Amino acid sequence: DRTAEPVGEIAWAPVRPPAATAAPPGLAFIDGVSRVDARVFADTATQPGLCGSVGVGAMLANGSARFGPCDVHRAAVFEPGRQVRFPPVSDRLSYPERPARGDRPEDIRGELEHLREEKEAALAARLAGEGWVVTADGRLRWLEPMSIVGYIKSHHRHYLSEELEKIVPQLAAGELT
Repeated sequence: DRTAEPVGEIAWAPVRPPAATAAPPGLAFIDGVSRVDARVFADTATQPGLCGSVGVGAMLANGSARFGPCDVHRAAVFEPGRQVRFPPVSDRLSYPERPARGDRPEDIRGELEHLREEKEAALAARLAGEGWVVTADGRLRWLEPMSIVGYIKSHHRHYLSEELEKIVPQLAAGELT
C-alpha cells in the first residue's frame, strides 16, 4: 500500500495504477454559481443588502454522462440583526431572509457565497452517500469523511517546486503522483 509510505522518502514520479479488475465507480462532478439579482435597501437600513440566487448541480458519469440533480436557492441578505422580509414575487420565486455574518458590503456578498458552499456540500454529501465518487469545484470546507475530491481550477500560487512541476505534464490518464 503506497499510502503507508512516508512522503519524501520515495521518488516523486508518475505511478501507474494496477490494471482494473472491476468497473470503476460512478463519478459525480459538482459545481455551483451565485449571482446578485438586485442590490436593495430596507426602509431603515443604512447598509445595502442584496437579493441573490445560487445554482448548484451535478453531472453524473458511469459509462455515459448525464445531468444529475440541480437546484436553485435564493436569499435576501442584510446585515446581522436586520429583519427584512420580502413578499414572494410569485409562487415559485421568493427570497428567504438570510443574515450576513458582518455588516460590511463584502460580508453581505460573502454570505451569498456561504449559501452556495453549503448547498454544494449538501449535494456532495448526498451523492457520496449514494456511492458516487464526487469531484467538487473549489476547496473542501467540510469535515465529514466522504468520497470527495476538491478540484481547484485557478491557481494563484505554485504549490510544487520547479523540479516537481516538471513531472506533472508526464502524467498519463489514470496516473497519480
